[in-house]
Amino acid sequence: MFFPILILAAQIALMPPAVQTAQPVPVTGYWEGTVRVPGSAIAIEVTLIQEGNGKMQGTISIPSQSVVDRKLENIVTSPQEISCQISGIPDNPTINGRIEGDTIKGNLRQGGFNFAFELMRVGDTKPGSDQTKEADGQAVQQVTVAGYWEGAIHIPGGSDLAIQVNLIQGENDNDIRGYFFAPAQGGENTRLEGIVIALPKISFRLTGAKGNPIFDGRIDGDIIKGNFTQFGSATTLEIKRVGEAKPIEEALPPKGVFEREITIGAPPFELPGTLTLPDGKGPFSAIILVHGSGPNDRDESIGPSRTFRDIAWGLAEEGIATLRYDKRTYVHPHIFPSSFTLNEETVEDAVLAVSQLGHVQEIKADKIFILGHSLGGYALGRIGNKAPSAAGFISLAGPTRALWDAILEQIAYLGSVRGVDEEIIEKQLEHIKMAKSKILSEDLTSDTPEEELLNTPASYWIDLRGYDPIATLRHCKRPALILQGEADYQVTMEDFANWQKGFPEAAFKSFPSLNHILMPVEGKSTGLEYFMPGQKVDPNVIKTIAEWVLKQ
Repeated sequence: MFFPILILAAQIALMPPAVQTAQPVPVTGYWEGTVRVPGSAIAIEVTLIQEGNGKMQGTISIPSQSVVDRKLENIVTSPQEISCQISGIPDNPTINGRIEGDTIKGNLRQGGFNFAFELMRVGDTKPGSDQTKEADGQAVQQVTVAGYWEGAIHIPGGSDLAIQVNLIQGENDNDIRGYFFAPAQGGENTRLEGIVIALPKISFRLTGAKGNPIFDGRIDGDIIKGNFTQFGSATTLEIKRVGEAKPIEEALPPKGVFEREITIGAPPFELPGTLTLPDGKGPFSAIILVHGSGPNDRDESIGPSRTFRDIAWGLAEEGIATLRYDKRTYVHPHIFPSSFTLNEETVEDAVLAVSQLGHVQEIKADKIFILGHSLGGYALGRIGNKAPSAAGFISLAGPTRALWDAILEQIAYLGSVRGVDEEIIEKQLEHIKMAKSKILSEDLTSDTPEEELLNTPASYWIDLRGYDPIATLRHCKRPALILQGEADYQVTMEDFANWQKGFPEAAFKSFPSLNHILMPVEGKSTGLEYFMPGQKVDPNVIKTIAEWVLKQ
């Protein structure tokens, strides 16, 4: 499901030259190319220079990862081979390649994985940034990316997605802020991160969107076009500048609510997060927010909906601090192991968050609670067993049944409420039933292809055999609050009844007309309402959580 990422490293390690001379070698110059990972390619740029004493110097840039001109070390070249290394990189990534004229080809190895790479020599030096240069006696006009751009992302097999990109120039040339908006999806402007501009090239990432969306392209006058990659699949994006940049009003916390950035986790999976604090000096009771399934960001963004941000801001107004963070599978999809369990996906980082939050001055170390939404609620028992200092637990729409059974129920429900052809639904259900049969089979091994197991590795399902989320959480013997939306089709009132039956000591409350993301819905939930702009988590949910926590 996830593939290692190329991180700042190359070691094109082969035979050293028999004789080192100060004469130029064919490898000098500016090179561009890609490293191929399953489903996509990562663009890289390498500059190699030979000094007068014959010693090679070089840098590598990886625009999609905001890596610019990182120094290469221990460079050794021969007429047909080259080696170099970047220190301080996890898993000692190495590249073995061969020089063939204006091409270098080979393999990159990192963390036990091998990836093919290819570089093409495109010039003697790297193109300039945004300074005006002289070329052939003619002045080259300065290029700027600032402006308001409109265009589309090409959707293979479907309609193009119209988009708007707003690039705002800051106080200096290197200070560019960017925002992305898709009118058909509604909601807020999405902040662009990791904006790297080395004209004519430009790259950026989208925050708050699943699948780690990345753009790598070039600017040509008033046109920007290039590759847009999401969920490992690449397509094209093209936008045209239609005017000056527009001022942006970002969503800000309510008055009296304060936020600061915080990092949790352990190398190589450090995770950026946000600590949200009420007004005052504290110390405050605190809640750690643990995501549902999939590569979620810290706000648990789904279209314009921001479930965790709503909860964090609302709880701060009630006097309770929160910590929310980007999920490991969201931040590090390419170095996340292909064989993993619920522990690597969710549990480990939540446990580390409890420990690390306990050392924050404004937080009561003995009043740290864990809130799990959806899969996060399912995992609460495991988290609690490994985090004995946690004061209690809150489950928001936490499932109790086997995950494959929940998926079967969801597909059947969506087919009925969305009017999908029965034959199509039956085929999908049959596919899931076949996967369920293999998951439950005694013949299931780590070698069973994940494509036969709902695109999830066998290790994940094997690890969950015998796991009882209710009994495991109850065994933690700490206070628990179980909350459920009555209009939720993903985790239903049947799960809520299971919690009540199996964990009678817990506190319980359900909310009429709330869906899976705890927002109001008229009639039946179809999941499409998640993408309607202007929705917020119901205030009664936040008030219920606050009242319960402050009584503990």
